[in-house]
Amino acid sequence: MSGACVTVSDMKKIADWGGVMKNRVLLFIVAMFAAFLIPPAEAAPLVDNGDGTVSDYGTGLTWQQAEAGTKAWESALSYCNNLTLANASDWRLPNVKELESIIDDTRYNPAIDTSYFPGAVPSTYWSSSTYLGSTSTAWFVRFSDGSYRGITVKSSPYNVRCVRTTCTYTLSSETASFDTSGGAGTVNLGAFFQSCPWETFNNLDWVTITAGSSGTGDGTVQFTVSPNDGDESRAGSIAIAGRNFIIAQAGVSPSLLTIATTALASGAVAKTYSRPLSATGGRQPYTWEVISGNLPTGLFLNTATGVISGIPITPGSSDFSVQVTDAAGGIANRTFSIAVLGITTSSLPQGITGQQYSYTFAASGGTPPYTWSTSSALPPGLNLNSATGELSGTPPAGRSSTQFTVRATDAGSGTATAIFSLQLYDELVVATSSLPDGTVGSSYSQTLTATGGDTFSTQRSWSLVSGTLPPGLSLTVATGVISGTPTDTGSFPFTAQVKDTYPSPDLTATTPLSITVNAACSNARISRIPEVGYDSIASAYGAALDGDTIQSIAADFTGDLTFDRDISVTLKGGYDCSYSRNESLTRLMGTLSLTTGTLTIENIQIE
Repeated sequence: MSGACVTVSDMKKIADWGGVMKNRVLLFIVAMFAAFLIPPAEAAPLVDNGDGTVSDYGTGLTWQQAEAGTKAWESALSYCNNLTLANASDWRLPNVKELESIIDDTRYNPAIDTSYFPGAVPSTYWSSSTYLGSTSTAWFVRFSDGSYRGITVKSSPYNVRCVRTTCTYTLSSETASFDTSGGAGTVNLGAFFQSCPWETFNNLDWVTITAGSSGTGDGTVQFTVSPNDGDESRAGSIAIAGRNFIIAQAGVSPSLLTIATTALASGAVAKTYSRPLSATGGRQPYTWEVISGNLPTGLFLNTATGVISGIPITPGSSDFSVQVTDAAGGIANRTFSIAVLGITTSSLPQGITGQQYSYTFAASGGTPPYTWSTSSALPPGLNLNSATGELSGTPPAGRSSTQFTVRATDAGSGTATAIFSLQLYDELVVATSSLPDGTVGSSYSQTLTATGGDTFSTQRSWSLVSGTLPPGLSLTVATGVISGTPTDTGSFPFTAQVKDTYPSPDLTATTPLSITVNAACSNARISRIPEVGYDSIASAYGAALDGDTIQSIAADFTGDLTFDRDISVTLKGGYDCSYSRNESLTRLMGTLSLTTGTLTIENIQIE
């Protein structure tokens, strides 16, 4: 770029480096305008450089001497842009004014000096100038007689001759600096050829060109810089004859970066929270971060906006430090605290109907003291103390389950709510008050029962809290059944407990019980000698004397029974194993025969 005239390629480089061109359309229009400013040269000497190029010192252009053949317009652009000739690679397709500058009106068919351009054809040649009325067409110049130029579609195959600029320029300085107040500036331009044209391009809205917007040969460019009220410095460039002239201006020193937010509002569990942090001074944009401590669980800090938002999950107070960093690397810190109001009570213990109930709700976070209330009906017989949060009263009989909502309001009008369920049960009581005796060797089974408690609970269990069962018996935990076959005689006291484990805490009830185990029964005996037992009625009859009473247990006896002795006896049945009471019948399942003597029967059933 150094020392070259303004070209399309140069303008693009200038715009990219200085940031002054806003879009390619504007760049193209400016470049075309510059190209058309170059007037056709009058007669000026051409020079054959002996390296395949011809220089025109009247226009400062160097031309490709040989023909490049015919090409479509896009191919012609590409060919010239990629051409390396005479140790130069800045070749391009000439604009229409440049192309007309080598027409020789004294010559015909072709209208060009063929002593410098041998092999030139009397035909049309492409220019780089697009026709602004239709971008699918471009300008061409006819070299048969040089009489006119025209436009045609870019797909047409026309002749090509490439060009490069040989004008060189110098600037008296490359940069200028200004303080915030701005001011005026001057830069002098020196041209190697006084015929070389130049222009000044400026797209900085804070720089104004006051003189030297264009010229030919040496010149002077004057400009002014507007005051800078912003806190950021600025810099840009203007293009003078294709050379970048950099203008820099200081900005107002930024004020001290400070976090303006001094405190954050309280939040509540399960309620949406959103509070912005703000800062002043420094240079935006800001970046935010938590540098120590932690936000309440469920809240997050947006690093770009400084907004703390989310839904708090747990109650309590969280302390943390926030740091903001500005675009210039400045930092500021501040410590904050967010109190999250929440009811910390998670569940209620069950209550017993007919008994005093008392439980106090608890909360944390927010600003105490708290005021308690409910938005739904409480369990029957209970009331909520608004100042203390105590739920108390005596619930009436009858199992029930009540769900209700409790609200805690802090001194700052923050609120938190929670839903609770209270289970009320009738008092759990062991209904079994005594157990029957057992007999050694005889199967035993009794079920313990209870009333009240959680009657729908599938987690009721039974146990012994003291004492032991008779050897041979056991307690089924899930059903309360005491069963088995006793092996030892005696009296066995114990305390039974029933527990409902579904509520919290457990419901329990106990009762003292006892089981007496008697010796094994004899089927029959003679009341006169009760200590002697017999395995059958027939055996006892064989040992009886006249006038004896034979006793038998309440059982079924099979087989035939014959009374054939000349004595008088009484057969009395239905006794229990201890022969202490007559509770039922003795059944004889065979034939009863009396062949001699006398027989009296009581509580005997013959089948």
